[in-house]
Amino acid sequence: MDYDSLLNRGKAELPKSVKSKARFEVPAARVRLEGKKTVIENFGDICDRLNRDPDTVAKYLLREIGTAGTRTDGRITLTGVFSSEQIDAAVHQFVDAYVMCNVCHLPDTRMVKEKRTTTLVCEACGARYPVKTIR
Repeated sequence: MDYDSLLNRGKAELPKSVKSKARFEVPAARVRLEGKKTVIENFGDICDRLNRDPDTVAKYLLREIGTAGTRTDGRITLTGVFSSEQIDAAVHQFVDAYVMCNVCHLPDTRMVKEKRTTTLVCEACGARYPVKTIR
């Protein structure tokens, strides 16, 4: 077989579309409205996937969205009506600031409180850098 026939045979066996499956995907927030309150039903799953304490994620979301809320049984109830797009945007901002490593861009990180500074430590590349404390 010559080169051209092998190349054509190889191209024919390729799939029509190649799906890129990232190792780390943040689940979309499942949002339900209850009157004037918004409930994120899969809040516990989101926190598990991010490998972060639910209290930390809740503090960030409540501050970023600008509302009050309560957390119960893997759910969080926000005071006010918010779309899933608003909540997903806030979760992605949290991921960019407090989950993904700035050096290697992998999610294998943990937050460590050292004295009065919160530090993000990457398990993959060993990078350590301070991040803004969530109040």
